Amino acid sequence: MPVKFDAAVLDADFAIKIGKIESRNVIEAVLVDLVEVLYIHKYVYDNEVLNPPNVKKQLDKLISCGRAFVVGQSFLSTRGEGKELVYQQTRDLLKANHAVEGNRRKNWGEIVSLAFARTEGVKIVLSDERDLQSVADDLLNIGDEQDIKVIRIRDFIEIMKGEGYERKLCRSIWLISIGKDETLEHRKEVFDREIWT
Repeated sequence: MPVKFDAAVLDADFAIKIGKIESRNVIEAVLVDLVEVLYIHKYVYDNEVLNPPNVKKQLDKLISCGRAFVVGQSFLSTRGEGKELVYQQTRDLLKANHAVEGNRRKNWGEIVSLAFARTEGVKIVLSDERDLQSVADDLLNIGDEQDIKVIRIRDFIEIMKGEGYERKLCRSIWLISIGKDETLEHRKEVFDREIWT
């Protein structure tokens, strides 16, 4: 039985990257093996997880069977007194200190996802945003058991490797999640030399 995280907040970039694998529904089949309950912020669900369509389809299946939840401020209002206020204050702190570009709100999905995670006590955020862990460390984490850990694609692949998933699937996820400043050849070398020799 794979190691499970009790809960995790799923960010758009992570969902989109692992959702691009056509040979297997990674969100629906693998992610739920490793995470008991997935939360996705309403803003991310409505505005960022749009393509490929397979991502939303997989998320909708998980929502319909109670393994994933679309959440936001209204969800928090049902979770206890004061949670909405804590969420708003955390979101405002992150907004003031984390780059948001004009009306495009470039990092808004990450901001609301982190704010939700901190407010609800979810310790895992699945995001491939390079600097998100340092944002969490600088603004939210205080060095206790409630600290937020950002799991990036590489971390996820290393977890999959440790749990016995096949190399071919892990390599496909790694290659399909290539960054804009990387070449495919470099990505292959990193996987074959550093991640899974």
